[in-house]
Amino acid sequence: MDVYSVGEIRRRGAPSVAKELKAGSERALASLRNVRSRSFNSLTDAQKNFLGEVKGKIKTELKSVAAEAEEFISTPHLLFRPMFMILAIGLPLLFPLFFIPLKILLLYIVSFLLWYVTLVAYFATEVAMKPPWYRTGLSLKAQPSYWKHCVHNPLEDLQLEFEDVEFQGADGRTLRGWFVPVPDFVENKSREKIMIVCVHGAGRDRRAFLRHSEIFAEAGYPILMFDLSEHGLSDGQGLGFSYGRREKLDVLSAVRYLRKARGAERVVVVGTSTGASSAILAEGIYPGSIDAIIAENPFTRPADLFRLHLNETLKNYLSQNQHHIMRRLTFWYFSRILLIRAGHSFRNTGAVDAVKNVKCPLFVLHGTSDEVVPISHGEAIYEAATCDVKAFWAAKDAIHCALFDKYPEEWKSRALNFLEQAVC
Repeated sequence: MDVYSVGEIRRRGAPSVAKELKAGSERALASLRNVRSRSFNSLTDAQKNFLGEVKGKIKTELKSVAAEAEEFISTPHLLFRPMFMILAIGLPLLFPLFFIPLKILLLYIVSFLLWYVTLVAYFATEVAMKPPWYRTGLSLKAQPSYWKHCVHNPLEDLQLEFEDVEFQGADGRTLRGWFVPVPDFVENKSREKIMIVCVHGAGRDRRAFLRHSEIFAEAGYPILMFDLSEHGLSDGQGLGFSYGRREKLDVLSAVRYLRKARGAERVVVVGTSTGASSAILAEGIYPGSIDAIIAENPFTRPADLFRLHLNETLKNYLSQNQHHIMRRLTFWYFSRILLIRAGHSFRNTGAVDAVKNVKCPLFVLHGTSDEVVPISHGEAIYEAATCDVKAFWAAKDAIHCALFDKYPEEWKSRALNFLEQAVC
């Protein structure tokens, strides 16, 4: 760019000099842009060439590694001779066995197998006592679809006033639940002394009968919905359920609470699944404690139900014909582990045995499509019952604990008609 002296600027005039300075600046900028463009293009070409070389080298190396791996695999190395490896590694461990007396060796093998079979049985019974849906608290997550909107409390879901209650269980634990008195809009208060205890199934909580409670409330029956021990908000240590051993005592505690604290003259227990079997066990062991039972999909005995689900799990591994003895031994041993863990000792007794001592009216209802507790369990319990008033309803195509949702009006009419006949 040109440089002008003060005298020359005065001689030529400032406008003329300014014009020439501007033109010179534009030429300099254009030259700079041209140089930068050429430099950028050169740099880009260099990067492309470098990346191309790197990709080419990587591709070549990968081909080389693949060729070496293929050659290695095709060669009979020790790594690909598993039996030889097992023998080579295990021989020093097996060698002392040749010097052990046969009786001790057999005892060692039997003890080894029994330990691992027991370990598998322990985990199997853990799942049985804590099914996938087992949880404590009143969580709003992962609830069964048939509960629908009834997952909060009687007031929020059904506009029914309720009280939070708690009472002592037989083992000193605190049991908690909701007590729903007869609503103010019910004119006939003659049934206020006939109260209903609702008992949920394994892994669930008091909300299992929340959607049913409206039926009983509108009919004039006070209702107690509570959490079994180890469930919901009741005391527990996360032990799961005990197939009726603890639960039957919880039922009796709830009945006792209604009689002593609420002045109930008659108490009806409405239970589903474990709750149903526990109600039958409670009345069967302590006759006269309950005035009527509505038992929805109860199971006969703990081991019977456990063996059923074991059979479903192992049917593809232990065929009925080829492994008949092995199947029976496995099921017997696993079920005994369950009975011991659940506190039943070795006795496989349940609702189907206790129902013979039940003298109060009994209504058994079961879904024909129940895959958790097949309808044959409910039928067996009904057939074994010796009470004067008993009824059975096979709800076609209904699944476990969802008879009300399949046939809401029929469930309502059958339940209320039974109550009218049994306790009113």
